[in-house]
Amino acid sequence: MKISNIIFISFLIFLFGGITLLFIGSKYYKGINDKSNFAIQEKKTPPFSVVVAEPGAIFYLKNGKQNKIKQSYRKDAVPNFAPFVVRNDTLFMYSVKKEQSKEPYLIIVPEVFCVNVKSIVAKENSDVHLEKFETDTLSVTMNKSRLDWRFDTVTQVSIKAKESNIYLEGEKIENLAVKLDKTKLRAAAKIRIDKLSGSLKNDSGGDFSLSNSVHLDADKTSNYVFYN
Repeated sequence: MKISNIIFISFLIFLFGGITLLFIGSKYYKGINDKSNFAIQEKKTPPFSVVVAEPGAIFYLKNGKQNKIKQSYRKDAVPNFAPFVVRNDTLFMYSVKKEQSKEPYLIIVPEVFCVNVKSIVAKENSDVHLEKFETDTLSVTMNKSRLDWRFDTVTQVSIKAKESNIYLEGEKIENLAVKLDKTKLRAAAKIRIDKLSGSLKNDSGGDFSLSNSVHLDADKTSNYVFYN
């Protein structure tokens, strides 16, 4: 057989194999993303103004007309609702127990709806996403955790974080006070920060938009920059 024919046949085999894999992959991912395969559980909660993300907890925090938690689950699996408890005006959120699944990359993330939250505590390996979450004032305490917050306008934000990662994106923060220890904070360039104050130490870093008033202390291992 001529070398050219061998190359051509090899190319056809490669092409056919690639198309087959793409077809199988599309069916697989359609099964994961197909909303018809999922149902939603919903549980109401007593009122709370403080949220504690226990170690390993991952969830979205959103504004709502009532305090409740929603979570989706596959219809062909036994629903495993995220453990939580409300005590002394505080919601404690725990991690969702991982079950054996045909889709190892499928992660169920509960949605927490709140009426009036003023304080968040994020513990080790927790991941808190604030989506469509608006408040006048918010106090955040973090340890080895991650916070992602999308908002419009906030009056007062106080963040104390150690060995954590923070991302802020919105229109305006009137007063932002930070105390960062081995922590990286990035504020999107479009955010207007009227007053920025606080400290950075132990290889901490901050990316901020240019503020009207800045009072930041940083040790020799830390740095911060301002967008134009």
